[in-house]
Amino acid sequence: MKYNAMSKAILCLLACAASYGAVRIEQGDKQLLMENGSLTMRLVADRNYNFNFVDKESKMSMFSSSVWYHGRNENESEHFYRDQDEAAWPVSSLTTSKNGVVSEAVLLSGNHEVGLRRIIRMYDDCEAITSRYELSALQSREYPSINFPIVRFSKEVDSVSFNTDPDLETFGQSSMPTEAQVAHSHVIFLHSSAYKRTILVMPNLNAPLENGEKAGLAPKVSDSKWCKTLSFHHLYLPFVNFRKSGECQVFECSYAVLDGGTLTEAHKEAARTLVKRLDIKPPSFTMKGINEDQTMPSALAGLIGKKGTLTLWQEISSKRVHPETALPAQSLPEITVKAARREAESVQLVLSGAKGMKVESIKAHILTDSQGGKMSPLCMEAQWLEYQEQNNSFSQRGMSAQIGDKLLPLANDYPVEFENQVLWLTITVPDDQQPGDYAGTITLKLRDNDGAALEFDIPLKVTVWNFSLPLNPNFTCYGLLWETPPEMRKATLDLAAKYRHTTTVFYGGNKQLKSNFDGKELDMPEYFDLAEYAIKNLNFNITCIPYLFFGAWDWKPGKKVHFMGLDPNSPEFEPTVTSYISSCFRQFKQRGIEQRLIAYMWDEVTKPMYDMLKQTSELCHRLAPEVRVLTVGAPDEMVLRYSEITVAGSPCNWWGEIARSRIAKAASEGKEVWLYQNGVSYSPVKPLAATRNTTWRCWGFGLTGYLQWTMDYKWNGNFSNNGLTWLFYPPVEPGVPVASVRLPVMRDSIDDFDYLTMARKKLPLEKWTEIEKEIMPLVNPDATPDLTPEAICKAREVIAQALSGM
Repeated sequence: MKYNAMSKAILCLLACAASYGAVRIEQGDKQLLMENGSLTMRLVADRNYNFNFVDKESKMSMFSSSVWYHGRNENESEHFYRDQDEAAWPVSSLTTSKNGVVSEAVLLSGNHEVGLRRIIRMYDDCEAITSRYELSALQSREYPSINFPIVRFSKEVDSVSFNTDPDLETFGQSSMPTEAQVAHSHVIFLHSSAYKRTILVMPNLNAPLENGEKAGLAPKVSDSKWCKTLSFHHLYLPFVNFRKSGECQVFECSYAVLDGGTLTEAHKEAARTLVKRLDIKPPSFTMKGINEDQTMPSALAGLIGKKGTLTLWQEISSKRVHPETALPAQSLPEITVKAARREAESVQLVLSGAKGMKVESIKAHILTDSQGGKMSPLCMEAQWLEYQEQNNSFSQRGMSAQIGDKLLPLANDYPVEFENQVLWLTITVPDDQQPGDYAGTITLKLRDNDGAALEFDIPLKVTVWNFSLPLNPNFTCYGLLWETPPEMRKATLDLAAKYRHTTTVFYGGNKQLKSNFDGKELDMPEYFDLAEYAIKNLNFNITCIPYLFFGAWDWKPGKKVHFMGLDPNSPEFEPTVTSYISSCFRQFKQRGIEQRLIAYMWDEVTKPMYDMLKQTSELCHRLAPEVRVLTVGAPDEMVLRYSEITVAGSPCNWWGEIARSRIAKAASEGKEVWLYQNGVSYSPVKPLAATRNTTWRCWGFGLTGYLQWTMDYKWNGNFSNNGLTWLFYPPVEPGVPVASVRLPVMRDSIDDFDYLTMARKKLPLEKWTEIEKEIMPLVNPDATPDLTPEAICKAREVIAQALSGM
């Protein structure tokens, strides 16, 4: 049976707790009916396509589910903020069939990038319904990491029960369980005491394994103001979700409605019966070895020394060390660091078997080369890398619960709490250091569990390449500071600059703006001075006209803008904006930093905003020609025309052939296109090599910067939630924030971009062509990048040797 659905349709499931019977199928002109004694499913052609489940007896809205896909339109231009829900995708076909006791409705839809096959199953012999999604790639390229579907339940759900053992003998209960609590659960009860109903949810967490994936799914229950939400971590997704045309991502979940609004023995028995009937098994996978093997060191790691139970070994900076990471198999004669002048390069000194010991001190001694040249011991900084506990789907499914992330000053008598403890060592090569190999020692002093002194003299070799990094990096990593208070602003800027990051300078928003702008002048001289300090002393690449922000993706004509709450159609709009830009520009110019000035006025623009983008950009350029307009938006012609810097989102959303040609054209006109990923490159559940690879991938796409939505801390003690984009921790010393280890790893990535830029500009063409072939696995936009830390180290050394030998 086939039904030609209209372009928008809705799938309504009406359920009650009656006895079940044979599934009946009835087709009309504008709807398809499938029902048994318990469930009724109706496809209505003149309503938006969605998957709704309503309790027929109580009239309670049970759930609706859909795919939310943040992609690009066919000409790779506008953001999909308004039409990215599956509900807007036209239904191309609907077929029904019956095989024994199972009846199916198969719906096909999708957009120009993905095809969606949804299968709805009803059964003659049980009170359940199954929804299966098969999302297929229509192109061979990187795709967004889609965690589908989003299942929305009634806000009247007031408690949740979930299995805590695979045999469904024990259950936990919470008003809103944490991600960690339900990570193993393949049976979840959503209770509504008001309606005296319970929705039984039975996700098939192993479904992705059917496609050859090594890991599956993990559920997550969330609360919002208007509904409860069940979503799923697709744990198998890599950092770069590159899919070949035809490859599928699958999801399958079954549902039933039960009497009663609290967990009962009858509910438990119903769940046991249904999961057996539907062959839904507990998760059979582990996260161990997914993305990287956390139990093994890199191929470049090596043993340095040993005394008693204590073993010292070296690991490169772009490979995380966890408490369970094994010792390397090879031995190394010394700690080795290689860097250019003006470069800071880090290495990890790992103490294994030191649990319970205390580190008293570590310091370097003078290093010398074969010609008697010297390098100061002050070039080395040692920091304590503190573990942060993550308790989420990843750790519950086998990834390490301990993430080394917090870089603390190395104080006396730090106790070692885990099997592996990292001392993060950074060598900063002075600008006037002569090239060559410098040798010396590092002295490490500890006390063992009995208080006895231990001392190591560790050989150190520093190779200084015969070239210097530029003071200002060729890649701009620009992070927004939302929370850092005024008294800590300068210290935070200093810390960001240490890792070659650029940040916003001025504190606050409209409140501070209205307090300090009288309609003619912005009276905040201390912040203008701080901006001058950041540009001239910290080598910030840019600084931004403060508070000049008009709107984001949900702005449309007729609404007021964010800047002072002005109405763009009012007579005071242009004079006020003119006075403001003129005041700011004059004060920046008085300090000699106007050439580094940007205006970030619009974020995530859509077509309704284009006229205002044009109007405000032209006004800004007329008043301050040196100012570069930065706009977050798709790399289409309108945005590129009125912006000197276009921040276009992640590669998976925009970088097809059309967008790449536009980027190349923009670059030829002296414009830039940046990345915007809201912290993906900094995620603590991703390998550090993924962070290090960021600028290499940007190089392949022609991108020259990265906008980080937020960098400063908003720490509430939950690392699992706050470890994504927050890169500064609250102070341990008054007034001085603490850095995440992801900052120096990203600094190394920024340095790598300088290596690439200098090599392309300075090396002979034939040598550069040879290097391009060498680095292709790291930068190729049409393939999954090589994320092994050894690959980046090898490519970096090839470039460094070529630059040193010029």
